[in-house]
Amino acid sequence: QRLLDTPEFTLIARSGEPCDCDSGEPRGRCCYHVPTGYAPLWETYHDPATNPLLHAEDGCCDKCPNCLILPCIQILLKVSNHLELLKPDPKLVHEDPEKFYRETLVATMALGDDAHLLGDANKPDGNFQRVSSATHCGKLLALEKLLNLWHAQNDKVLIFSVSVRLLTILETFLNRRGYVFSRLDGSTGQKHRQQVA
Repeated sequence: QRLLDTPEFTLIARSGEPCDCDSGEPRGRCCYHVPTGYAPLWETYHDPATNPLLHAEDGCCDKCPNCLILPCIQILLKVSNHLELLKPDPKLVHEDPEKFYRETLVATMALGDDAHLLGDANKPDGNFQRVSSATHCGKLLALEKLLNLWHAQNDKVLIFSVSVRLLTILETFLNRRGYVFSRLDGSTGQKHRQQVA
């Protein structure tokens, strides 16, 4: 909810509504193409030093406010998969400091005063109990119930993910529950893939 209440998400969510100025235009194409108030996420994507497509007079691009739709969808996908995915990858500190800053900012915005409950917003949580807990993720709660059912039926299960970080979280989750599993990802060598499968 914290994210949905930010100026950036509110701007996008209400961009199709009629504008307050009675122009008949949607808000996003009239008076509301830039967020009002403190909008740190918008500011990171609209920094003239890093984004040459900005208009000098108001600091926005040709697509504002729609330019934030995909980044906001990616953020919501992370939230829906696991809160741990909001936190920045520590490798980014040296590889892409701007992205590290932006991801830390998003995690801080989303987790707010509760960040300490998840090991802080600026680094992955190393606490096995917290990361493997299903309480931080509705999908893990559902998976836990399904795995119990399938295990009772002696079924084999395949779990797919497009995120290596989520696979690591799933691995921790499965280890905590004592499931026997094999992990197959991009780092698995070609020779070993058949053995793992």
